[in-house]
Amino acid sequence: MSKKIFDELSRRIKSEFEEILKNAEDLELDFEDNVPEFTEDITREEAEAIIDSITNLIEKYEEFLIGLSSIAGETVGFSKEGQKAFQELKSAKKKLEKLKEMIRDFSGLLKKMFATLNNDSLNDTKKIYLEKINEAIQELRDFFSEKIYENIYTLMSELEKIETYYESSEEE
Repeated sequence: MSKKIFDELSRRIKSEFEEILKNAEDLELDFEDNVPEFTEDITREEAEAIIDSITNLIEKYEEFLIGLSSIAGETVGFSKEGQKAFQELKSAKKKLEKLKEMIRDFSGLLKKMFATLNNDSLNDTKKIYLEKINEAIQELRDFFSEKIYENIYTLMSELEKIETYYESSEEE
């Protein structure tokens, strides 16, 4: 394959991924702005507002995955690396949904605590929830700030390999 054709192919793939990378950046900013770490004094209303933010984030993330699949979905069938990257990207949606459920359960606990006016066993449960929720938030924060980009670049690279293979086999 000539260098000119390879460069054009590489340029085309990078161009196709520009919108995907922009969407990933928007998801990262959305997560950072709307999903803070939980503190001991978080209110039920704040927790429910975060649930709404996560619901919106899940919808945006589903659109992101659809857009990514339309560009790089073929890598799943041709590349183990591409398949692994897609799996990791899809697992983030499940982690968001799990976080949303944890926060929903936590919100119920806050309601129960308010009704019973501070019960020690409920306070212990609250601390456990806070720890688990913050661990999940940190894992997703790491995903949206780093791993999402690593997976996108992996898919770009794998798509470039596939396209290069097909271009060179058409020349023969």
